Amino acid sequence: MLHDLATGWRVRINTSHNLRVDRSWGFDERRNADCHLIFVRDGHGSYRLDSEHVALDAGRLILLTPGYPHAARAGPGSPPYILPLRFDLLRGDRRWRPGAWSVHARVDQGPRPYFEAIHREQAAGVAGDALAQLRQQAAVVEILAALRRAIAPAHRRLEAPFAQLRRSLRAHPDRRLPVTAMAARAGVSEKHFIRAFRHRYGITPGAYAIACRIEQAGFLLAETDLPVHAIADRLGYPDAAGFSKQFRQRTGRSPVEHRRALRATTGERG
Repeated sequence: MLHDLATGWRVRINTSHNLRVDRSWGFDERRNADCHLIFVRDGHGSYRLDSEHVALDAGRLILLTPGYPHAARAGPGSPPYILPLRFDLLRGDRRWRPGAWSVHARVDQGPRPYFEAIHREQAAGVAGDALAQLRQQAAVVEILAALRRAIAPAHRRLEAPFAQLRRSLRAHPDRRLPVTAMAARAGVSEKHFIRAFRHRYGITPGAYAIACRIEQAGFLLAETDLPVHAIADRLGYPDAAGFSKQFRQRTGRSPVEHRRALRATTGERG
């Protein structure tokens, strides 16, 4: 996803500044209309990203996409010195709207010069210059590349249980694994699991499990002479009526109609 962000899109910087907040700094939950990058130069505070609390400590880099809920508070000790950057990604006149999500990682001080360079050009009033825009685009790409490198190991660890569950659902469509159990296997909350699964695969885990059962049912209808009630039983349905109803909802025809159509087609080819 971060690679896609940096490919084929034009960056339009909206605001960029450096800010040492005071001890009373903070804000209640809000949602931005544009992309939001935050780099913490030093100090201490906290961000609440949906239900996750993230420390604003030195070297922390956070990306929020449009519409993602977040809140902030200063912490004990020195308040954070933050370098926020808000921007749009454009392709022609179209703004990038990926859905609301966030990602963060410790990246040390590597991206700091890119934030500061964008801020200097914004402060100097040359943001509209074509060459300045290219430099700013390159700076945002470098920042996103640093974030991508930082999250890669953790992403691989997080991805493994999702990929394993997906393979298990395809290999054993008859097993009725509750979403709570899927989330427990992945080691995350049920709410986070559903959101993360949909973000990765474009479908909820429950809908994916049903799709796997219907796909297997289609195979059994085409390749075996098992009666509909036996297929329903093999796939874990309590009765043939419930199986037939769900099959029709997903395919537009009943299992009997599906088998008849397949065999008519096979006969015509023969």
